[in-house]
Amino acid sequence: MATVANLSKYFTLICLLGIAIVMTSLFSLTNYHCRCNEVHSEAQIRSNLPYIKGFTRDAGKKTNFTSFNPSIIWRRYNYNISAFNETLSSFTGHLMFAIITNFSHNFLDYAKHSTTLNTMVLDQKYLLSLRQFWNLEKNVSTGMLLFTLGLSVCEEIHLFGYWPFYTDEKGNDLPYHYTEDLEWSKKTRNSHTMVSEFQNLRELHQDGVVRLHIGRCTPSCATNNIT
Repeated sequence: MATVANLSKYFTLICLLGIAIVMTSLFSLTNYHCRCNEVHSEAQIRSNLPYIKGFTRDAGKKTNFTSFNPSIIWRRYNYNISAFNETLSSFTGHLMFAIITNFSHNFLDYAKHSTTLNTMVLDQKYLLSLRQFWNLEKNVSTGMLLFTLGLSVCEEIHLFGYWPFYTDEKGNDLPYHYTEDLEWSKKTRNSHTMVSEFQNLRELHQDGVVRLHIGRCTPSCATNNIT
């Protein structure tokens, strides 16, 4: 099981104490051309095993460290390991299971023994410590978890896809995940305090601790125009 100390070791390896991109799947990145920014990063940290194929134009394809929520097993794959494997074929590096449930053991064993991915399971005590650290009423979201992990070892972090609102800055409706047309359900709203998390991230952005990206990225990869 991955402990806090072990996770720090893994992140040190993938970040190389350089620039890391943390890309969540919360906000619609479609047509935002944010793939270009991965050219200038040492690490790409992704949440909840997002689809890579079909989204590289906007979200890139680099995969160094990826989290996995077992709810995806039934919601996306209908317990089908073959479909799970098809997604895994696009990934390299480390795969972290957020929690182990009765139906996720086979998927963890498959990823561990049938792929080249380095698998791990998150220590649930760490989630509780993060909730206390950020002074939140509920458990942190996956995006906040990955950001915090990277914050401890990476020299510079750029955060994409964290926009916990129903519409974009122009009032257009947004799906819950950019890779799937999921609705913002009551359960989704009640699972985390994402608006409070966003306020924390915005303050850290204003203090220069993290670069929080909420708008359109530069279409051209020729320049490092990260704003």
